[in-house]
Amino acid sequence: MRLFSYACLGLILFSTAIVADEQSEKQTFKEAYQAYQAAMKAGDTADARDAAKTAYESGRKIYGSNHKNTAALALNYGTLAPQSEAVDVLREALVSYEAVYGPESIELIAPLLALAKAEATPSDIIPAKKHYSRALDLAENIAGENSDLAGQVNLEIGRISLGYAQSTYASKYLRKAAKIFESLEGDKAKSDLAITNFWLGKYHMAAHKYGSATKVLLEALETLEDIAPSSQMTMTNHAFLIQAYEKRGMRDEATHHCLAIGRANPIDPNQDYQPVYRVQPKYPDSAAHRGQEGHVVVSVTVDRQGFVKDPKVIEAQGSRTFVPASLEAVEKFRYVPRFENGEAVDTTDVKYRFSYAIRKD
Repeated sequence: MRLFSYACLGLILFSTAIVADEQSEKQTFKEAYQAYQAAMKAGDTADARDAAKTAYESGRKIYGSNHKNTAALALNYGTLAPQSEAVDVLREALVSYEAVYGPESIELIAPLLALAKAEATPSDIIPAKKHYSRALDLAENIAGENSDLAGQVNLEIGRISLGYAQSTYASKYLRKAAKIFESLEGDKAKSDLAITNFWLGKYHMAAHKYGSATKVLLEALETLEDIAPSSQMTMTNHAFLIQAYEKRGMRDEATHHCLAIGRANPIDPNQDYQPVYRVQPKYPDSAAHRGQEGHVVVSVTVDRQGFVKDPKVIEAQGSRTFVPASLEAVEKFRYVPRFENGEAVDTTDVKYRFSYAIRKD
């Protein structure tokens, strides 16, 4: 009888321990997921990544592998995880999504695109192609070839192709996305078209097609200035236009965009003042032949339109030929002018250092 009592007591204690462990795991999961949400809202990627990992690992213990919550948690962590972990986690996420929703479901599009992004490398987009091709097939089959969903998937594929491999694939998918958004009505389609044109502009800039870049960037800017005039994308759009116009020798046309950035985001007087467009000086042949290295520090005035005035050399080391090369380059720089009380002003004694070093391969 006593042996039976001890056995019952052991079972009770064991069951109590299991319940306690489950409660502890659930609390760990709850805290981690709340921390992930807070970090994402605050834009803290590092904290979000750590919390997402804990939530995913804890959630997998609670829900099991083939559960929609585990699938979503894997996707959350996989999109933030370092490259060494992201691919494996996202593959697991995809398997879970397939098990939960089926192989032809719309829910698979997000993990497929995330996995494509993780598998793309700076030199090769091919490993990602099977995933984004499948995502696009799903979007077109489920929602239609010219649907908003198909446009979004084409846009994301274009961004992946451009951002990770500077691939010519980018142009194909971005143009398809633009065509779809042009055919749709409403403010969302208009906004999506502007975003697509921004990425097309980035593609043309990378390909040194500055005329084509100018055209689509201006189209994008028309909408971006209406919906988000001070956003990072709008400011970058202005910066791309400055670079495109400068590359085309259209310096006056670049001025409007220098002023627009300065007006929208006034530069802090204590902030490091860097050019929005710069030119690298040509390494003088005589110095290169002699293996000479060194540097030149130039002081300039940035006028109210962002042009460089009155360049002066205040420090030089190495070959004397570095000085004229530096002065020639700095005169081609453009800056975003500083603003005081809503008006652009000249800024004196702006320093820039040119370094001359021979690459040793």
